[in-house]
Amino acid sequence: MLNILIHSKHAQRYNEVMADLGADNDIRLLQVTELDIDTMMMLQQRVDNGEWIAIAADREPVRGEKVVPVSFLGDTVAFPQGPWLMAGLLKASVNTLFCTRQQGRYILHIERMSDRIQWTRQDRDEVIQSWVQRYAQRLEQVCMKAPLQWFNFYDFWKHND
Repeated sequence: MLNILIHSKHAQRYNEVMADLGADNDIRLLQVTELDIDTMMMLQQRVDNGEWIAIAADREPVRGEKVVPVSFLGDTVAFPQGPWLMAGLLKASVNTLFCTRQQGRYILHIERMSDRIQWTRQDRDEVIQSWVQRYAQRLEQVCMKAPLQWFNFYDFWKHND
């Protein structure tokens, strides 16, 4: 089962429609605006059951907080800490998933970044910074190969105004 965390109130409706259609669907959208203790416990249970949690690691956090400045495409930009904090708390492996269109076909790339993100209170900021920068470098490679296929639905470069 793949659980995709999104910031859209349409998640519940998507899940209802798929169930109504009788779709044998191994994808569950979870509308998450806050990662409170109940949500984290639910996610931990799903990880413990062997399910995957997916989160976009290049999207602006809902409240615009908990970001890390990293080098990306020749500039310094803010990427969210959330995916890396969550991976550490859930003791989950981290994989990247990129989909690009090449010669009329969609190509899916899944790569293991880490078996586990580990940090302590003392080194958390440094460890998270390092992982976010690694992710930004990998995303940058994909963007360089397919520059018109990276979509972000907010003003990603706004900090430079």
